[in-house]
Amino acid sequence: TGIAVDLRSQNLYEFDKVLSNLGLIRSGKSGAAALPISLGGQGEFHGTWSGSLADPHLAGNLRATQLAVEIPSPSAPSNTSAATQFVSWDSVDATGAYSAARIDISRSQLRRGPSEIDFDGALIATAVSPSTGKAPGQTPALVHTFDANSVLHGHLRARAVNVAQLLPFTGQALPVTGIVSAQ
Repeated sequence: TGIAVDLRSQNLYEFDKVLSNLGLIRSGKSGAAALPISLGGQGEFHGTWSGSLADPHLAGNLRATQLAVEIPSPSAPSNTSAATQFVSWDSVDATGAYSAARIDISRSQLRRGPSEIDFDGALIATAVSPSTGKAPGQTPALVHTFDANSVLHGHLRARAVNVAQLLPFTGQALPVTGIVSAQ
């Protein structure tokens, strides 16, 4: 079974009650506050939802303006979630799919001022065996988690990116200045 999904929003807190009722909790926050993004402009998603509420399979196109994405600080210990930062984008346009086991991005473009980054790839979650109270002889289903052991495959092309914009990804001041274009 699949459901066509068309969402438009200027305020992600419109979805707070739904996200809270679905049990979205992250770093002690629930509902819309638990999302690792903030939206200052407009966002829209057009796609499909299949699977269940516990294991959704989403596929489609996401477009947003004035979007900030929370990323972990590279200099923070891997076992803490306290050291995070937001990276802002003027616009994001991405096509892909999400499931508990894999995130696929078939095409994406991120813009910030004159900077432009194109990316495609996949993030494959780590399969772990949960410690559940299964009866002897029963094999527990694997649980997938995105962590330091996840596998990332991707292609990245950057045009006119100011080296200072790379700081959130490197965690250190680079001894260079200027504009980078690379693959």
